[in-house]
This record gives sequence, structure tokens and C-alpha cells, in this order.
Amino acid sequence: MNGDITRDTLDARKHFARVLWQQGRVALDADSNEQTAILLHYIRTMAMDLMGRHGGPRGENEGFLISDAPHGDFLISAGHYYVDGILCENEMLVEGTGLATEPETATYLKQPNYPQPPPTPPSGTSLFYLDVWERPISYFCDASIREVALGGPDTATRTKVVWQVKFVEGVSTCEQPPFLEPRFQPPWRGLLRARVTDRVLTTDPCVTSPESRYRGAENQLYRVEIHQGVRDLAKPTLDGVTFKWSRDNGSVCFAIRSLDGSLAELQSLGRDDPHTLNVGDVVEVLDDDSVLHGEPGLLAQVDQVMTETMTVKLTPKDASKTLPSYGPSSTNHPFLRRWDYRATDPKLLGKDGALQLTEGQWLSIEDGIEIQFAQLKVLQPEAHTENAYRGGDFWLIPARVAIGDVEWPPETDGTGKVVLVDSSDKVVPSGGRPWPQARPPHGVEHHYAPLALVSGGKVTKVCRYGFDSLSVEEKTP
Repeated sequence: MNGDITRDTLDARKHFARVLWQQGRVALDADSNEQTAILLHYIRTMAMDLMGRHGGPRGENEGFLISDAPHGDFLISAGHYYVDGILCENEMLVEGTGLATEPETATYLKQPNYPQPPPTPPSGTSLFYLDVWERPISYFCDASIREVALGGPDTATRTKVVWQVKFVEGVSTCEQPPFLEPRFQPPWRGLLRARVTDRVLTTDPCVTSPESRYRGAENQLYRVEIHQGVRDLAKPTLDGVTFKWSRDNGSVCFAIRSLDGSLAELQSLGRDDPHTLNVGDVVEVLDDDSVLHGEPGLLAQVDQVMTETMTVKLTPKDASKTLPSYGPSSTNHPFLRRWDYRATDPKLLGKDGALQLTEGQWLSIEDGIEIQFAQLKVLQPEAHTENAYRGGDFWLIPARVAIGDVEWPPETDGTGKVVLVDSSDKVVPSGGRPWPQARPPHGVEHHYAPLALVSGGKVTKVCRYGFDSLSVEEKTP
């Protein structure tokens, strides 16, 4: 999730029941956010325990039932469905009319959160399934979030449950989530380590090498995100895989009023100097379509900033690409997202302008922070695959001035003892520094459920699981 937050603190393995505010203490966004996350985890876990990995009510709210429709389309019934405890609601939105009055108006080709889906296969057997995930929503995507009485500043952001009906060809059974999920969300989507440079080791707790500290002047929440993922999740390679990073969790964004040629007129240039645009900055051009399709935006460099007109001149990082066009009346909510890397060595950059991903090497971010994409074969020699990096997956790295370090868990051995290494990263029994843990991505997590089998343009089997309400109303004679 993108947002100007201090950190994401929920750890379900700690089994916290609630957050208790104490009088006279500083209020942190992380505490309030964790309380929401604890409650959400409880509700979704309970729903999944009661209904299984997926299911929905029969009868009046029998949602997401797939049925035949003319012209190669399929109807999606209105109602509710639960996927891994997440409530999916289909109100059947019809463009220009608000809520639909007929339950047979929303179709596969006209979904509220899946613009321009691929056409359905004319022949063969395919499985229609539900893809569910949470999308961050800021005020420039939904103006109602911002309180106009404040004169413009944004406060909190939101996350939205996005459901999308998709299909996969060549599947002739109602493939359940344990088998369906690895097709699109492999268990090994990359592993990252993070640390602060520590070239001089000492056992004296009163002596700290200046090389061993996070040297930033501000607390930051770094975000490392995969830009271009692997081409084939089933046969992953590192060829063409790239990443980008931000010191503000990718939260520095600018709504686009218009983009014509190389000139982008923005609604604002940011609230202050650390959150504005400067010549040389790298930005990503995004809109609703690219976000909902899970596609990376076009990366561009800021060549000129005209503060009087709130206009910036952009040049695509990939010379073979052209910038999209947006008019003042665009309803696609285009915006720029700033990334904070500035690689000048072309050998470090991919064709798309993001940083080339390499495994097993420590890569310098800034202010002493280093990251390493771990090699799966080193950690799991028995693994029969490579890391399948998926575009949009991310890691969060809190950097804190008070400790001069990043908050990152250490690796432990089989007895729970912290693994220590020397300056050459060799394991030592004592006197070394903790070896950072190789962690999977913090998100984005997708959830999947089968809906129907289709063959020859017709529904041949319903895979949706339905259940009766626990409450049965008595019928009056």
C-alpha cells in the first residue's frame, strides 16, 4: 500500500488483540492503522473459518454467478461473495446510470474494476475465476476523500477491495485456490535483505563506527518495488526484471491536469520542498487503467519545472516509448509517482529506465542503506525453480535516525539464536553483526476463487460455492 505512513506494524503471529491508547503520549499513525488491521484480520479469518477459502450466499444475494450472454459475453450476477474472508460486493454498476435496476446488466466485458478485459476465448475449455486484491486510493483518485473545509490538504487515504473476473485457458476442472493460486502468485516471488553499511566492527557498545549508521537526516519508510516482473511465472528468469525505490513509500504523487506531448500540467507541485519535483527526478506515469491491469507505468525524467504554471517537461527513460496523452476532462485519474533513485551508469539501468535486478549482491540505496535480492537456490538448494518476481510486489524498510539503522529482522538458526557475520559476510560465533533475514514481499497479495467452466462460448459447469443463510425465516400461512 502506498501512503505517507511511518511503518506497517501488524504481525499476525504476535496475536495482539487490540491497541490501547495511553494518556499523554504521542499519537502515531502506525498504532491506529494496526488497530484497524487487527480487527480486519480477525473478521476475515473468522469468515474464512466459517465459509472456507471461498463461498457466497444462495438466494437474494447470490453474487458472481456466471451465465451465458450473447456476443461472446457472460453475465455476472449481483450480490456477495467471499474470497479468503474478503467480502466482494457486486452492485452491477452501469455507466451513466448509477446502480443497475436489472441484475443482468453487468457482464464480463463491462466490469467496474477491470477496464477493457481481453476477449473471451471462442473455443476450448477455460476456467473463469475471481481475482481479489486491495488497491490504495488517494484524493486524486477520489476527490470525496479530501475535506474541502481544510482548504486543500489531504489527510488519510483509503484501500479499496478490487474484484476482477478473469479466465485461464486449458483448465477443464474447477481448480481450487490451493492449485489455482500458484499459477498467478507463486510461493517464491523474491526474497530481500536490508541493512545499514557496517564496514568496521567493534565489540565495544560505547563505540560506533560512523560507517555503521544510517546517515539520513529524517526517518523514512523506504519502498523497494518490482517494476518489470518476469515474463513467464512458470519459467522465471532474471532477464529484463527491474526494480525502483522510494524513500517515502512511493507516496509522493502529483495529479495530472493534462499531458500533451512532453508537457504535463499538474494540480500541485507538492506541499513542501522534500515532496516536490526537481530536474533529474524519475517519475512514473500512471492512471486507473494501468493500476487495475497491474501494469507498470512509463518511467520518465523531469527535464524542466515551471513553477508558475505548475508544468513539468518529461522525457521517457525508454527512447522507444512515447508519453500518453490526457486532456483536462480525463476521467482516468492520471498522476505522476516520484521515485528517488538516480542511476547515472547505464549499465545499472534496464531498457525501461528502472534498475536492473541482480541477485546475491549488495546494492547501495542511499545514506548507508543496502539491499540484497537473495538467491533462492542458496537458501533452498532443493528448490526446482528460480524466484518469480512479479511486477508491483514491494518491500518496506523503516529507517530510523534514533538507532542509526533500519528496522529489519535478523536471521536465526535452528535454535532461535541470531546468526552473526563478519565484514565479509561469513558466519562467526560472536563479535559480528546480525545477518539480515531474507524476507518475501510485503504485498501486493492477491486472492483467487473459481467461478465457472466455459467451453465453446457456453457455461458448462458452475464452480461457485453457495451456502444457505444461518437464519431461516418462518413463513406465515
